[in-house]
Amino acid sequence: MLVNPDMTLEQELAAIEAGLRAPKRRKAKAPAVSESTVQRAIIKALHAHGLLCMHVPNAGKRGLGAAMALKRDGMTTGWPDLAVYASEARHCLFEVKPPHWKAPRSGEALHQWNQRLRLYQEIRLRGTPVEVVQSIDDALGHLRDWGWVR
Repeated sequence: MLVNPDMTLEQELAAIEAGLRAPKRRKAKAPAVSESTVQRAIIKALHAHGLLCMHVPNAGKRGLGAAMALKRDGMTTGWPDLAVYASEARHCLFEVKPPHWKAPRSGEALHQWNQRLRLYQEIRLRGTPVEVVQSIDDALGHLRDWGWVR
């Protein structure tokens, strides 16, 4: 919730984005909320709860040389977007997806998603929670379940 307590975060973000765009002549689908918009909202909400939260920038368009240098420096494809730190050495990772996102069902996208899920399972086996979240409510829900926030 940003301003209107009667709307979900997704509804309010969609309304804000719709107001920033030029009106369309034909009836269109509701504007999609971007992953970065959701991610920024989650970071702000977690900071408000006293948690340290940072984005791990692991994607983006870059040349082959830059990509190879980042790989040598430890970049890991598919690493979760957010690292969250609480008190008493508790930490977790969140993969942020936009509200309209659905897991792929076939093709190369499914193969890549399965690779990510294997990475997340490996991280979990080492004692760090990893969850896919699509809203502030998702992120706070996991943190409440773990007893990190009220």
